[in-house]
Amino acid sequence: MSRLVSWRAIDFESWKAFSSAIAETDLSLGSNLRNAIVRIETSWMRLRQDLLDLFLPSGSEGSHAHHHYHAPSDPAEQTRVVSATIVDYESALNAFDVALELSAQAFYPGDKNPWHKMLAAAEASNASDFDRSIQYLQRTLLWARNWAIAHPLSHVTTLRRDNVGNAIWVRQHLDAPDPARLVELDTLLHEVRPEIASGAHVGQQIDPGMALCWIGSVPWALNAEGRKSFEAARRDLTFWLPYPYEVADVTNTFIDGLIDKLEPSDFKLLVFGGKAARAAGAFDIEEVPPEKSGPVDWDEPLKAVAGDPVKELELFEGYLTEFPDNPDLLYNVGVARYKLNRYEAAIEAFSRASALGGINPSCRKSWADAHYNIGAREYNAKNFASALAHYRRAVDLNPGDLQSVAHLIVATARHGSVTQALTLGAHAQALHPQEAEILYNIALALAFGKRFEESKGYLTKVLEIQADHAAAQQLLKDLPANP
Repeated sequence: MSRLVSWRAIDFESWKAFSSAIAETDLSLGSNLRNAIVRIETSWMRLRQDLLDLFLPSGSEGSHAHHHYHAPSDPAEQTRVVSATIVDYESALNAFDVALELSAQAFYPGDKNPWHKMLAAAEASNASDFDRSIQYLQRTLLWARNWAIAHPLSHVTTLRRDNVGNAIWVRQHLDAPDPARLVELDTLLHEVRPEIASGAHVGQQIDPGMALCWIGSVPWALNAEGRKSFEAARRDLTFWLPYPYEVADVTNTFIDGLIDKLEPSDFKLLVFGGKAARAAGAFDIEEVPPEKSGPVDWDEPLKAVAGDPVKELELFEGYLTEFPDNPDLLYNVGVARYKLNRYEAAIEAFSRASALGGINPSCRKSWADAHYNIGAREYNAKNFASALAHYRRAVDLNPGDLQSVAHLIVATARHGSVTQALTLGAHAQALHPQEAEILYNIALALAFGKRFEESKGYLTKVLEIQADHAAAQQLLKDLPANP
């Protein structure tokens, strides 16, 4: 899974189903929209394969090196794969233009600029995730499409990658950055992302490309003047194309919003099935409670075994033989396995539930916790490659869990990538400057890199925040006095 950490699936089937709903009243529009969606889908799925071809495991499955990736060793093949990765992502972004315009036209028939009308409505409201997804797609995705791909000016694309599956598409400006522009960008970053530490500055602790990405993640936070400044900075500086996983998440929010905006009809319910159940009230259908939405009602049997995780698991797995594709049931199987410390089996159940559309915030947390616990077990056994993979997945599923972030930093260092660990630490510190565990694990990473004086500096900061931090106190005593 880590080979695809930069990529996530887009719900193309629902978007195409939306085009089918539109075709009921406007066959030409629905057909054209479907063709535009397929163009994005084709490039998006090629990108998935490109990343699998780019990040090759360095060892057999089950070995420590399996989660440590390398590019193809043949120079010609490596060049081909890198080029394909760049071209297919650019092709996917390029195709969004038409698909978004046609999607908007479904709600503003006859308007000369339906997408911009939808954008204006989203900016005026700015109240829902759907409103914000529209602003992201215009201000971040389409801007990158227009300036970096359709009209690239003096920028050229390069691909940066590491050995654990991260890929960044960089539009490298040919001129050196203007220091005044960096100062302006730094001011703008701290205005729209106040959670970033005031002492972290663009061009110093923060890469300008990363700063532009962080601003681009919240385009709705920019006023008109801020947008002008932001766009000027992107034109004048090296910037990164939006992360594919972020594009996927926002696009899926946009697709859900499109479906919600459709006029209620029997066809809508037929086409979208469970997805249309959110609007069940519009069809005069009594909405079913989420815990009973599947074909199984286990409430009463569960009461009889509540508190006994072994019997709970037996109950749910018994139902699973009859209903193997019920996402709610799979989620409960995962939870029951988790309670019994069967973390690998729990992850398998959560993964299947997610693939079948049963993911929810509770599931994501339990899923992340299972990966975290395996990571801790592998770390203690000194299987650092495996620990790193599980901590990274835990952070992917639950990015707000600071404990997972902290352990990801030190696992990365123990795996031999101290520089990368410190980069992760700098990002985490920028977001959580007073979090003792983040600072402590940065100190650990520095110690593993034999940068003892810097490590002591971080340990001092930890003890200023939390004077009774026993691990920091002990490490400070253990570090060499004269490195």
